[in-house]
Amino acid sequence: MAEGFPFPEHGRRYYARTEGLSQGVRSLAYERDRQTLDIEFASRESYRYHGVEPEEFVALMTSGSLGIYVNQHIKPRHRCDKLGRAPRADA
Repeated sequence: MAEGFPFPEHGRRYYARTEGLSQGVRSLAYERDRQTLDIEFASRESYRYHGVEPEEFVALMTSGSLGIYVNQHIKPRHRCDKLGRAPRADA
């Protein structure tokens, strides 16, 4: 783990599958150096949010609800790019 950052690092990204933890968020990937947060939603749509500081990622991951935090704090405050839609596993 990076010093002062409570999540395991995979290369330069912090990755978390959230199925079972959130109905609306399937997975998260955070790049600390670039301050980008990639979110795959239950709809399989993925977005990259820019300018997300490490403290905000920690707040998201320790919030009581990922979906509520994303809707109240991430979406309104950060520019985002649509990354695409993941194929369904059963398709």
